[in-house]
Amino acid sequence: WQYPKMTMTWMSTLANSYGFDLALQVTNHTKQALDGQINLDLSENFAGEEASRFHFLGFNGSINNKLEDIKSGSLKESKTFTGKVDWAGLDEGYFMTTVIPESGKAWVTLSEPPKAPMVASLRTPVDSLAPGQAVQFSYLLYFGPKDLNDLQPLGIEKAVNFGWFDFLGRPLLYFLRFLDRYSFNYGWAIIILTFLIRIVFFYPNHKSYKSMKDMQKLQPKVAKIREKFKDDKEAMNKELMALYRTFKVNPMAGCLPMVIQLPFFIALYNVLGYAIELRHAPFIPTLPFTNYVWLADLSTKDPLLITPLVMG
Repeated sequence: WQYPKMTMTWMSTLANSYGFDLALQVTNHTKQALDGQINLDLSENFAGEEASRFHFLGFNGSINNKLEDIKSGSLKESKTFTGKVDWAGLDEGYFMTTVIPESGKAWVTLSEPPKAPMVASLRTPVDSLAPGQAVQFSYLLYFGPKDLNDLQPLGIEKAVNFGWFDFLGRPLLYFLRFLDRYSFNYGWAIIILTFLIRIVFFYPNHKSYKSMKDMQKLQPKVAKIREKFKDDKEAMNKELMALYRTFKVNPMAGCLPMVIQLPFFIALYNVLGYAIELRHAPFIPTLPFTNYVWLADLSTKDPLLITPLVMG
């Protein structure tokens, strides 16, 4: 681009990838020193209800080695992130638009006016540029799917995040992909993985059910103690603990195995909700013995509502 006081040129080359290099050269054509900044803006076409319908999630970036995640519609005023910018972009659920500066010397400003698309601006400072001097800035832009195979070579694999239990979600995703190779499709892979998780937790589940049964048998005695010592909490707790010791029952044993399993199923839930591997992945494309479209896309709801009714 030609401006009155400076020239900016760019070029882009990166084969066999959803990413491409961007080189910007700024030249000072004046007789005095100039400074300023380069703005690279990423924006979405969707806003409001339309954004959620098209699976737009919001801002996603790594600032100072910390993952920043701002949901669409939650930004009441513009927000600025300063420090070392590893990468910054907009998360479309299964896809992302991301800019990666070669130099971390930058800052990111987010804005989302009411009923308007979110804009993420990566701003790179241009220090005092002497007359006739030129400076070049390099970026990597990635516009593509949130597939770990594509993201890992670029160092932005953390953009695939499965929440608090991401450390469990990633191994589950890798194992799901492994099962898909040897099963008919991802639908059967999900069923096999679920059964395997249940087998792993069979023993703690068994202990949990046994503890709950034992607690049920003690309920009449527990009720009597609560009635007898209802005005003396300390004495009631002592009697209850003595009762549990006598019958060798741990009141926490029924809940603890469930708590241990919960992170695994939350992680699996997040994987099934956000892994691009399930996008347009068929399970049972048509209802057996009919032409009705059924589970033709594992990333969308059951159009006939059969599976939620069976679950209920």
